Amino acid sequence: MSRVGRPVERPVHLTPEQRALAQAQTSQWRRLAGLSQKEMAKKVGVGESTYRMWETGQEPHAGPTRQQTQLLNNALITLLGEGYTDGRAFKIWEWPEEHELSFDGFVDIIQSAGLVGQHLQADPPSTVVWAQRLRDPNLVHGVLALAAAAATRTGLYVHLLLDDMNLNLRTGHALRDEFVFRLDSWFKFAAGDESMLTIELYSDILTDQVLEQRGWAAVNSYFNARSSVLEFLLASKAVSPLQYNINADQSVLELIRQAELKADRLITPIRNWIIFDDKIARLADRQLTGRVPIVTLGGEDERVLWELWHRGCAEDLSERVQHIYLQPVPLPSYRVPWQESALTAKTNRPSLADFLRNRAAQDGHTDLVEWIVRAAVGLPAALNSDYQPSSRRPGRP
Repeated sequence: MSRVGRPVERPVHLTPEQRALAQAQTSQWRRLAGLSQKEMAKKVGVGESTYRMWETGQEPHAGPTRQQTQLLNNALITLLGEGYTDGRAFKIWEWPEEHELSFDGFVDIIQSAGLVGQHLQADPPSTVVWAQRLRDPNLVHGVLALAAAAATRTGLYVHLLLDDMNLNLRTGHALRDEFVFRLDSWFKFAAGDESMLTIELYSDILTDQVLEQRGWAAVNSYFNARSSVLEFLLASKAVSPLQYNINADQSVLELIRQAELKADRLITPIRNWIIFDDKIARLADRQLTGRVPIVTLGGEDERVLWELWHRGCAEDLSERVQHIYLQPVPLPSYRVPWQESALTAKTNRPSLADFLRNRAAQDGHTDLVEWIVRAAVGLPAALNSDYQPSSRRPGRP
């Protein structure tokens, strides 16, 4: 992992091991392009002797400057296409990319919007993992999407994992199209870099091979004496994890009242943990230098799910993962955002305003208004200087 501050010229900040790894990767990229060192140097725009040092130089400063790394990065994008990820050369040579939003600035923005970081370290992560149940997009999805878009502006890759399990093919396709459409508009509004966003479906990751390899092993790893049955019920949301913290008795009694509680809900945590194991391990394996952290993005009601994952997964994987949680929408007695039509992405401002006025009149509290001002007004305003909450212009978030 690179040290604090930016080296002035040659990459003297690398250890011998990091330099050897960077040189080997640079050589591999050239071979994938089918070029000689002389031809590669010409494509990059440097002298042959200069380029040769990037692959075989033994000096403690051997390697490209930051400006030369930019040239190498641009050449690799052209030469390798989808076989190369934009910015990878900067990471392998441990040069910081120049981004218009710093990681510290990103943290300040999301915290002001009600997103709370857990175990966030000073060193920025490499990747954001956002796991989300596929359903009609609502206000919470919009806030999380804006946070994800802001993350790409700091240079972070965002991997969105959509849980499409238990949906028939037609419904799944329709919900995915709608979700991606809304996601695209939210990213454009926040000036996010969609080239740094990848979307995967649970159904594509949970192949028969993965289930055969990890299914029973995951059961043995995560069902252990270190976790209680109650925690598992909270992780599966059979018992509401948010309401349990407020009114434990009422939340557990609600489980008893649910005579139609479906057993497949209890499979959800295991399915999620297998996904997390597979995806996070693959992301970690791609990091060829250092132990750069990975951060997850989601709602506060997912905290128990991730806490149980940390207890059951491999220790070296657990210590790599940090979290950002969105504080819950303050709704009364077991109501959730997707049950409120006024909070869906399709709603209009008058409907939302009427809903907020009625809520405040019913319980005498303005907590939901305050949440929306922070998350659904403050966050968009911080990411788009043209945003005017009172505007009726098309294209509003």
